[in-house]
Amino acid sequence: MPRKPDPDPDPDAMALFAEPVTHGRHAAAGDRALAAAQDKGLLANEDEALATIIRAGMFALDRAELSAKPYYPIAQLITPIRDALDSARMTPSTREAAADNELERLLRELGTPSPAEARDPAESGS
Repeated sequence: MPRKPDPDPDPDAMALFAEPVTHGRHAAAGDRALAAAQDKGLLANEDEALATIIRAGMFALDRAELSAKPYYPIAQLITPIRDALDSARMTPSTREAAADNELERLLRELGTPSPAEARDPAESGS
């Protein structure tokens, strides 16, 4: 038999169903960072799912800050959000590593002879 609804619901229990925060400071910062990453070409269309994970994490941080005891939920959220940001190449260390890789690639290209330079001089009759 189904349980009858409580005629006098506990106000704390009803707080679980309060209007959600749609755009707190973390969600706003996440949106700005994702837009900047998209503009710089750091995110491809294939990264859309990763972007939603980042947005969900930022939303969860906003919600956690509103709770009576935000410290544990916030502590639990930080590492997974940072991991997602690393995966999206949106942290200073991952951007620096990408820049170092690009510089290394350019230096390798500079040291690689062009096809014209790589020809054997004996073939050209010199």
